Amino acid sequence: MSGHQMNLTEFINYRSTCPICETALVTGFVSERRQIVRHEEGRFNVQFPLDSLKAGEKDYRCTYSFGMNDQSFSTEFFTKE
Repeated sequence: MSGHQMNLTEFINYRSTCPICETALVTGFVSERRQIVRHEEGRFNVQFPLDSLKAGEKDYRCTYSFGMNDQSFSTEFFTKE
């Protein structure tokens, strides 16, 4: 695929097993925090909790959103309210 930028769908579908050991390849976020993963309207969305560092301050959530068929990416920060 020289000269072609892969979109997320092409990247995920490029190879399903390791060419050396033949084990299944898995694409995902590595995090010790709880995360919510959703596929919505052609997008791959991952939501993480962002707990405040100081008592009494608001907790936030962060969502990373990747376009499955284009090069789009966005990040959104919001409160539980």
